[in-house]
Amino acid sequence: MADAHLLASRDLIPGGGARTAVWISPTFFLRFDALAHYAELSRAAGTIALTMPSLSSALGASFWVGSLRPSVSLGARAGYAWMSGVAGSGATTGYRERGAWVGPELAVELSAWPHARVHPLLSLSVGAHILGVRGTVSGGRDVMATSVWSGLSLGAAVR
Repeated sequence: MADAHLLASRDLIPGGGARTAVWISPTFFLRFDALAHYAELSRAAGTIALTMPSLSSALGASFWVGSLRPSVSLGARAGYAWMSGVAGSGATTGYRERGAWVGPELAVELSAWPHARVHPLLSLSVGAHILGVRGTVSGGRDVMATSVWSGLSLGAAVR
């Protein structure tokens, strides 16, 4: 599954991972996933390398609408952020910031032709970092794995 994570600092972090669902009834399921995101973010003072692996679990509900299966889930996502600054000139210095982040996550997913053995899915998620990490950038926009974030996933499901 391909995924993109939009941070509160307006930085788009590409990534990907895997997701599974355990159906506890025809309508309700438990969802688990593991994602990893990486980007090199440019700032006036230099570049910040950001790595953000995360895990999520959620309880969800799904229903059928013709050849589509929309679902909604509510859970929590936790991860770790490593930020490593590389100075653009001798006038600035690069340094590292890292830490755990965690918060609630709401996801809406749409599966097309879910009766097929392999079928496409699109997922939108939004969450909030209750515990987050902020990368301070001298004279520039900070990198914020704090506050509200959103995500977009595109993948293929195998039944």
